[in-house]
Amino acid sequence: MAMTRETFGQLMTPVHRRLFFKQYNELPEQFTKIFAVEDMVQKMETTQRMGGFGYWGENTEGAPINEDEMHEGPTISYEAKRYDKGYNLTWELIQDDLYNVFKGKGKGGTAQNLGTGLRATIERSAAEVLNQSFTTIGYDGLPLIADAHPLTDTLLTNDNKGTGAFSDTAVKELITLLRKTVSDAGTPVMIQPKQLIVPVELDFTANALMYSAGLIGTASNDKNTIPLMELVVMNYLTSPTAFWVKDATTRNLVFKWREKPWFDSMDIAKTPDKFFYGYARWTRGYDDVAGIAGSEGL
Repeated sequence: MAMTRETFGQLMTPVHRRLFFKQYNELPEQFTKIFAVEDMVQKMETTQRMGGFGYWGENTEGAPINEDEMHEGPTISYEAKRYDKGYNLTWELIQDDLYNVFKGKGKGGTAQNLGTGLRATIERSAAEVLNQSFTTIGYDGLPLIADAHPLTDTLLTNDNKGTGAFSDTAVKELITLLRKTVSDAGTPVMIQPKQLIVPVELDFTANALMYSAGLIGTASNDKNTIPLMELVVMNYLTSPTAFWVKDATTRNLVFKWREKPWFDSMDIAKTPDKFFYGYARWTRGYDDVAGIAGSEGL
């Protein structure tokens, strides 16, 4: 098909769409290692947390069955947010610099940069859940990481906040807090740590801590007793000292797509030019404070 003013959008949109998604998919996703990823069926979604049943009671022959009651807990709401960005592709640019246009360039931006920007935005958005985990109030009136989370059907509380700089001792404290987690009815849930999450500043120290045969930073011959966990290094964690330990099987961190990314073009009114753009909607948060423990590393 010959390139004309009438057809250049039809010809260029698939080219720029391919370059956009090629760049978007170039690097492996980080957030999907620690978030449960789901689709939303509407803009707003609400989850009702429920309490739990405790230990079974011993009984005797012919006696009525022991009866218990489960109470409703807090409500968690999710609202999808819209994200978009675009750039112009002028007819003059097509005429004068077709080579670069086919490489994805446009006036004021490129398809490749648009894809890179989307990936960065998604990773930053997901990482904000951890970046805000010590300060932003959640469904139980406390931040995600706190030392006395209230529970629905027991007076007990859960502590998932550690202290101290990143070290063998500090990581073991988080592991112990996870293992002491109880359900909303007060029974131990036997959570096992599977992931150690750190910022890039702690990458090398965490690697040494996880995979050294002996204790790091000491002259002793003591064996390294940190359980083997997946090391997850995230580029968009803003604190250089904070770290988290997580059970990979517990549903807590959640990323919800309302509309996965798409790319298209439209006419620019009263011009022969086109506007190329990307669009997506998503939200993220957490359904449970159980299964994750963290420390500000201070």
